[in-house]
Amino acid sequence: MEAYRVACFTKMLNICCTGHSSLQPNVEQNLLQNKFSCGVRYDSNYPSFPPDHKRDNPHREFYEISEEVCALWDDGPKVAWRHLLTETNESETNNSYKQALTRVERQARAVYRNHNESGINDEFLQLMAEKGCFILQVALCSLGGPMPYPLAEKTNNIALIKGLVRLMFSIQNQIPIVVLKDLMKQRFFRNVLKNGKWKRPNDLGRMILYDVLIEPVLDFKKRSRWQQQPITLLHALWLRLTGSVISNGSVEDKGLLYTSLSPVRSAVELQSAGIIFKSEEGMGTTQIKFQKRMLEARLYLPCIYMDEDTIELFKSLIHFEAEVGLDMNRREVSAYLMFIQELVCSPLDVKLLVTQGIIDTDLGFEKNIHLWVKSLRTLEVGNDHNLGAVRRQIRRYVQPSIRPKILNLIVIGFVLTLVQTIYTALSYHHPFNS
Repeated sequence: MEAYRVACFTKMLNICCTGHSSLQPNVEQNLLQNKFSCGVRYDSNYPSFPPDHKRDNPHREFYEISEEVCALWDDGPKVAWRHLLTETNESETNNSYKQALTRVERQARAVYRNHNESGINDEFLQLMAEKGCFILQVALCSLGGPMPYPLAEKTNNIALIKGLVRLMFSIQNQIPIVVLKDLMKQRFFRNVLKNGKWKRPNDLGRMILYDVLIEPVLDFKKRSRWQQQPITLLHALWLRLTGSVISNGSVEDKGLLYTSLSPVRSAVELQSAGIIFKSEEGMGTTQIKFQKRMLEARLYLPCIYMDEDTIELFKSLIHFEAEVGLDMNRREVSAYLMFIQELVCSPLDVKLLVTQGIIDTDLGFEKNIHLWVKSLRTLEVGNDHNLGAVRRQIRRYVQPSIRPKILNLIVIGFVLTLVQTIYTALSYHHPFNS
């Protein structure tokens, strides 16, 4: 199993330039320009709004500026880099960043298709510096840092930052984490960290940025959150949501072959059948489990913050699983989303999961979550899967009658009382002599 996982994510190293496998070595500039394009967001297979709710969406203003976000993503890195050079010693800054990136050049090139591992290519290093610095400035700004130069004079810069953060997790826009971490060691970013007040957010996208970029620098002695080191931000997102393991091996009938997925009723229906929803801190989708109790059953699900950005992250993760070529039984995110789609069929289901601590969201977004989730087009998943086994357990569950349980408790109570009485009588008639 471990060998399979390693093979899958080794393959992931070469998927970031989707649709450009014909590119040859020594053309890194064209490769990266294509990789940092904005085409994925406008794929007609992934609608931006739930069906029939586009006009009433409270976040419509954000989507109307997406073209501006796209332009910033393409042009912002060069503008920000030129501004950084004018604010510092240009020659010293160029040399410092080039030396830093040269140390990780081989690892960085390995992330891209048709990478050229021989020699040093100044053009490649320059692109890494520009894109990496811009991504870091936007990421730090989203977490409470200063506004990047290209956005400082714009009145809608907060919405633009949200859009840029979303683009960081598009599969076409990935940049190696080794590059980002090495750039974080430069004086400019060290000063930003030193002067800022940082707190881990609860939304998925910014949480990943904090865990990957901020926490390792601020608290380097703290035990790493990662069981497996992420390669890119999108890979880190997949690891965080799923729990970074293929399976926990705790499901009693995992491995049996079934011809189809067992359907799951809505959250409200499951609650009426005696199933309680619970969550455990830090759990991922691979740790979802179903446990029977004396008078009830418990379904443990990860708690997740839901907003329109989360939906877009889900789309990126589905695209990720498709491009990596994961086996049908290893598509953890798709399996999880299919499961959630069956649980949340109405606003009542969403409200129940909110009150049970499974979904965290704001009131304005809560009423349409079931529509947003239904709009996601997941990949086909197999049956030999943790959630496949959980589905079967839920399907077979019948809430026990309370009468036999009460009788059992009465019998147990009577036996315990009888034992205590006998023990007391023996102690009285045959006291222990020390």
